[in-house]
Amino acid sequence: MQSGQVIALNADGSLAVPDRPLIPVLAGDGVGPEVWAATAPVLEAAVHAAYGASRALAWQATGVGEASSTFRAGRVALKGPLAPTTEASLRVELGLRTAVRPLRWLPGVPAALARPEALDVIFVCDAHGEQADAWPLGDPAVASLVDALAARGQGLPVEGLIEARVRDQAAAQAVAAQALKLAVDRGIERVALVHGPGSGQRLRAWGYQIAQRDFGPIAVAESDFHADFGGVLPADKRLVVGARLAEDLLPALLASPADFGVIAALDDAAGSLEAICAALIGGSWVLPGALFGEGLAIFEATHEADPRSAGQDRANPASLIGAGELLLRHLGWTEAADNVKRGLAGAMARRTVTADLHARISGSTLRTCSEFGSDVIENM
Repeated sequence: MQSGQVIALNADGSLAVPDRPLIPVLAGDGVGPEVWAATAPVLEAAVHAAYGASRALAWQATGVGEASSTFRAGRVALKGPLAPTTEASLRVELGLRTAVRPLRWLPGVPAALARPEALDVIFVCDAHGEQADAWPLGDPAVASLVDALAARGQGLPVEGLIEARVRDQAAAQAVAAQALKLAVDRGIERVALVHGPGSGQRLRAWGYQIAQRDFGPIAVAESDFHADFGGVLPADKRLVVGARLAEDLLPALLASPADFGVIAALDDAAGSLEAICAALIGGSWVLPGALFGEGLAIFEATHEADPRSAGQDRANPASLIGAGELLLRHLGWTEAADNVKRGLAGAMARRTVTADLHARISGSTLRTCSEFGSDVIENM
């Protein structure tokens, strides 16, 4: 462990960041260690270029077994990809509530949008996803429900399942609150509450409740925005809060990405929407992410661990490098974060890319994982 100071909290709950903060790091599974090895020098170089010797990052390596306690003590952490079951267990153990994915295109990366530069959206969803279970119709556990449905005239097949989906009001409202707070903090006007069919009315209402309770004086509903204000926010308002069906989101993003600022996915639509949104900007290997819980922020790579490629120095570290940029912004080290952003964009624009992008970009130069990290530093 490198020498450094643990991040503390100020009286108002904000972070008290020392000049050499100690950041816990879980490199992860599969390609995680080599992705982290390429990322660490980038973040260190970005900080040094911005602040010289007056500031530096100190890393505290941790394993899965001690990650929970180490992350809690550190308050801010960095995490590589994990096996799905390990990832799910860690999120539950840490009480993480929301996942955040900034959807921002890097010039040079193949994208599905005609004008990918117009997409600059923050995607927010439940960190755990929807809970669901199913029982055969003959299971005694659901006998009373089957009887109640039959009494209402509901025809039931001989062979079939009863499926239950848990709609967690607290989880949905945590997602809405995180989305609205991010919009206010970043000066973003538009927040879309995206939901699936069926119980969407209830989910949408929960999101509007949070908007009214926590941001009422500065927020307007999308319908009022057009009907009462002619599509122009008055001086005392800062947020326009609307709702969308999940099935309508992709066509709207493709047609007019500039109409979206923060997207809050409130139910089972979140998983598929996250994958779709990642595809719009080039895939999960270039998409950074963050997870938030009570007093805890974890910045992460969003791609799979890909154990078959481990040890080959072929993986793309852009997702974890981008997560490092988000971490630096969370610390308030904006100048260093801008260095990372500029370095990533410059490396991609010069078409010096790893194997996952090399075959998709005409005239590109193939780089290893570690070489790409060096390219990012050179382009700061």
